[in-house]
Amino acid sequence: MLIRIDQRGEILALRGFGLSLQITFEIIFTFNNMSMSLEYQREWRAKNRDKAREYQRKWARSAKGRQVLREREKRLIGTIESKARNMIRNRINRKKIPHPSFFLCTDCNKHAKHYHHEDYSLWWSVEPLCHSCHGKRHRKT
Repeated sequence: MLIRIDQRGEILALRGFGLSLQITFEIIFTFNNMSMSLEYQREWRAKNRDKAREYQRKWARSAKGRQVLREREKRLIGTIESKARNMIRNRINRKKIPHPSFFLCTDCNKHAKHYHHEDYSLWWSVEPLCHSCHGKRHRKT
């Protein structure tokens, strides 16, 4: 089967073996509706940021959300990022380094809650950051 898609996500051409015109139309119609639905979702999230965050938090607390998040974490096992996080977490648990809450955020001087890695290959190089500044750093990079 051959599907050609333009930059906006619309199907330009669809060829397949044994596909009737009606099935081809249904595939095109479904695909285009799906892309329009994604655009609508993006626009809605941009307009309703607080509601979207609340829905996301509620989903993350649900059984399905927890399962999806666990599976996502399993995929990260063995990556450089997970190894760096684990090294720092182990050092904190063994009292080799203090918990980040003992420090002030390097950006805004609030109480820190997280350690931030600028470069995961240098796992020992971390900065204490508060929750909001940590999010800003990750959205920036």
